[in-house]
Amino acid sequence: MRPRRAVVLLTALPFLAVYEATSLEIHTRVESDGTGLRQVVVTATPDRKKALASHVGKMDPDAPWVTREDGVWAEKYRLARDARFTSPRPFAQLAVTTGTRFGVWPFAATIYTYTDGITRCDFTAEPKEAQGAAATEFGYSVTMPGAIDEGSVSPAGGAVQGHTVTWKLKADKDAQEITVRSAQPNWGFTLVVAYVVLALAGLALRLALARKRAKPRRI
Repeated sequence: MRPRRAVVLLTALPFLAVYEATSLEIHTRVESDGTGLRQVVVTATPDRKKALASHVGKMDPDAPWVTREDGVWAEKYRLARDARFTSPRPFAQLAVTTGTRFGVWPFAATIYTYTDGITRCDFTAEPKEAQGAAATEFGYSVTMPGAIDEGSVSPAGGAVQGHTVTWKLKADKDAQEITVRSAQPNWGFTLVVAYVVLALAGLALRLALARKRAKPRRI
């Protein structure tokens, strides 16, 4: 009996899509309100068009995917799909949480924490397929609102440039947790606090000057 062909899930992406692609890139952009856009771009040789489109079509079927590109250009097949999310529901393990951090300056900042999971089932197929997974890389990147806390980037090896962190990950891991945190100043709150502080300082100065004028002069 032929062994069952294994399926690897990369954020709910079938391993075969990665295995048969020339390149695969997953990018997620998180907006300041916690919503975001996930983009998947795969390229392959033209002869793999039908098979690759079938595998990618199984990716997160509940997500509101929109096909941006699907065709052959410069002797390469390219398929690009976008899905905008207002909550993590379309993607099983993706989550964006927010919090507030208070400090000296800026007085307040919004902290964004992005998490996602990459998991796979055990290989039960031929050994060459498991070896192929170990040699197969795919790109994964996240763009966050605000400056990225480089100490929060997990797994290690993510390259931070501006507000984006990028990994080259292998498809042979049983499970990987993606974590990124960033901070964006809350200028609205900061300006209000700054206005109150300046107003109180101005009031204190006026009271001090008034008290000085009202003090009786010695003859």
